[in-house]
Amino acid sequence: MSSSGNGSGGTKKLAFPHLGFVGGLLFAIRKAGKVTPVEPPEYLKCPITQELFGDPVILSQTGYTYDRPAIERWLRQKTPPTDPSTNVELYTTETVPNWALRDAANEWCTANGAKPLQDPESAKRQLAGGINARDRRAPGGGGG
Repeated sequence: MSSSGNGSGGTKKLAFPHLGFVGGLLFAIRKAGKVTPVEPPEYLKCPITQELFGDPVILSQTGYTYDRPAIERWLRQKTPPTDPSTNVELYTTETVPNWALRDAANEWCTANGAKPLQDPESAKRQLAGGINARDRRAPGGGGG
């Protein structure tokens, strides 16, 4: 009473013949229950690490954005310093925070259930006259 799977009324063969019926069923159930993490879009990934930006900064000479720890490590290792994307020799290694990309990464994190980015101490928004109103956390919520 074995069925080959090619006659009418017979059972179909599983895609995992080496596991047997029960093993294949358990494999399919486990696979269906796994939630694969959502991968961030390419524009939210650092070109050096290929991971979600944690502290995006713009390399001021070239305008390319990198994750702060990754670009700092890159620049320490290169003599003379070069841009990782273009290999252009840099005359300045100054970086500035990329707040727009940070906000976009935080929006993506919120929409996908990931932990939002934390503001590193080295990248607080500052104006010449003091703290940016956007970053002010008033306990009473009243404006001034």
